[in-house]
Amino acid sequence: MAFRAGLALFVGAATLVALAPGCTEAPRGAALGQITQANQGTDTTAHPFAVAICLGAASAGACPRICSGTLVAPNLILTARHCVDNDTGVAGHIRCGVDSFTTRSSPPAQTFVTTKPTLAQGGWRAVSEIRTPTESDGCASDIALLVLSANVPSAEATPADVLAFGPMTDHSRYATEVSMIGYGLAGADKPGTFGTRRILRSVPIQCIVGDPLFADPFCKGGGVGPLPDGGSEDSLDDKANFQVAWGVCSGDSGSAALEETQFRAGKPLAMGVLSRSGNDSGVCLEGIYTRTDRWKDFLVQGATAAAQLGGYALPAWASGPTVPAPPVDAGRADARVTLPDGAVEPAAGEKGASCTRSAECDSTACVAVEGRDAVCVDVCGDGRTCAQGETCVTVEGGDVCVPLTTRSRIIQQPAAEPEGCAVGPRPGATTLPVLLALAAALRRRRRRSA
Repeated sequence: MAFRAGLALFVGAATLVALAPGCTEAPRGAALGQITQANQGTDTTAHPFAVAICLGAASAGACPRICSGTLVAPNLILTARHCVDNDTGVAGHIRCGVDSFTTRSSPPAQTFVTTKPTLAQGGWRAVSEIRTPTESDGCASDIALLVLSANVPSAEATPADVLAFGPMTDHSRYATEVSMIGYGLAGADKPGTFGTRRILRSVPIQCIVGDPLFADPFCKGGGVGPLPDGGSEDSLDDKANFQVAWGVCSGDSGSAALEETQFRAGKPLAMGVLSRSGNDSGVCLEGIYTRTDRWKDFLVQGATAAAQLGGYALPAWASGPTVPAPPVDAGRADARVTLPDGAVEPAAGEKGASCTRSAECDSTACVAVEGRDAVCVDVCGDGRTCAQGETCVTVEGGDVCVPLTTRSRIIQQPAAEPEGCAVGPRPGATTLPVLLALAAALRRRRRRSA
């Protein structure tokens, strides 16, 4: 089921009341944020573009509810719509295509933002305007922009970029691993640890509906899965949502899924906004995000209005892609084939070309990834590095480069070749994590992730 993961709700001093899974109440003066799975996350004072949002407050810092967000321009915050608007969901249960957003729950005068690494440090900034899409579907339109009353100085925080000009399914530019930053609990079973910015790195994306990279039945079926009562339910909007494997829960709503390759390069790029999350017996698991590339016009319009108010140039991300396309090997162009969708098919023996054994590849190795045919890949190690968007993994026979988009899947190799040059798993080789079984995830409940 799709559920809101629950806003961070504050009650009287020293009172802690358990709510439904994914929703938590905490003592006044504290806030919930990122709840990671077994990975826990790491405290960080870096990345001040990741902000905390105080909601429904009579005054700055007196926060009945808390969400997370991302500074994407000097006076502009990207977050989740359910942080500021009510919806028709029952007890946090959100039905895609059925439930919708309604009235505002936290007007600008009751909404504040801080870039500080802990909530106790204050530094709250006023919000002058809240912008939300004209569409109101509870799954597809869970995205919002907060315009601050004053610009955040560059010495305090450098804004992140946003993937407005997509698509995020262009894996020549964008990996399917993300980093996540939020304020909150260090673990689902660790109440009282909220209020500190934490980071979780290299979390694999499980599903982007319509992306052939994700061939499991759940994703191919558009995110429709069975319910315990024998029925079925749509957990994902086909064009507006994607799902990650773990790391988010109550208190983290509105935080960004940051594309891993760009994040490693020091150029944070928000590809999604956390909307809902899964839990199983109180353990926080997969998260569902609103795709930013689905809302290009909304984001560009908001950035334009904010830039005019703030007196600065329009951010680069609001004018076009900030990640350049990889160069094409002009020397092999005559051997390439342009496919109907505009993609370029590599020539025989070239990196990415189909193969059955390593001897068919030009100074590379032949490797198969689960669910896909074998292709030629680069060899790494001994001073040789992988291209942008790839990672070096150890398999039988040596080290090879595979896209970050496949890191969450088992690497498989073709059968051993007579000449002994096939690469395959060897004892002691690094085993890549298997993509989590979505069949089990279907039985878990998803809630908003405030």
